[in-house]
Amino acid sequence: MIPVVSEEPYSFYPPKRNPRGYNILRYLVPGTLRRSYGVEEVEVRHIERFQASAEAGHGILLAPNHPRACDPLTVGMISYNTRIPFYFMASWYLFKQGWKKRFLIRNLGGFSIYREANDRAAMNTAIEILATADRPLVVFPEGTISRSNDYLMEMMDGVIFLARSAAKRRAKEDGGKVVIHPVATKYVFEGDLEKELSPVLDEFEARFSAPVLPGDVITTDMWQERNVIYFRSRVAARDANVLTNGRAVLDE
Repeated sequence: MIPVVSEEPYSFYPPKRNPRGYNILRYLVPGTLRRSYGVEEVEVRHIERFQASAEAGHGILLAPNHPRACDPLTVGMISYNTRIPFYFMASWYLFKQGWKKRFLIRNLGGFSIYREANDRAAMNTAIEILATADRPLVVFPEGTISRSNDYLMEMMDGVIFLARSAAKRRAKEDGGKVVIHPVATKYVFEGDLEKELSPVLDEFEARFSAPVLPGDVITTDMWQERNVIYFRSRVAARDANVLTNGRAVLDE
């Protein structure tokens, strides 16, 4: 379990601009994706559009979707392939998971943001990066992991605010541009799904009892009796059960 709540007072972690360290650490990204997350290969499409913006000297904001925890590394493969270092905006709690992880995040261009409050230090850092076109900046507009390959959660307003603020400043200072590149990340399983799941789940049953509407907040209740896990899901705002009679039998 990853702790996301800390009793420590918030302190801003700025990024480290360490080109030599970045160039060394970036070679660890493909292996980390493979060993820790099972991502064997990353295909980057239309990378020439990103390269054109970089060659034009634009301030670049990359806005990916966020289906998995490894998305920063996956998106980082754009940097790996182009040799252009990135900055990343990352939730503060990630910096509190030990000095090794903090060292890696900061030296790969990560800086902290405290999402539960108005983090002026993080916002000013992001605007400065974009206005000076120092490096491309990666910000996940959904704000948290969606666990969905094919659907987007509601976008947060911060990305547009950052881009507009930086664009206004840049236009006044040198007439340059700030551009947003949306990035679609999709993971595909190419192995034998039945072979992988069979050792874990012997039987899985559920009945969808009502449609899920855009914007619905779904709550799932789960409980276990011996080797059977039962579950149901509902939308409290509409008092609707959207999934009932869920049952997963664990292979003993």
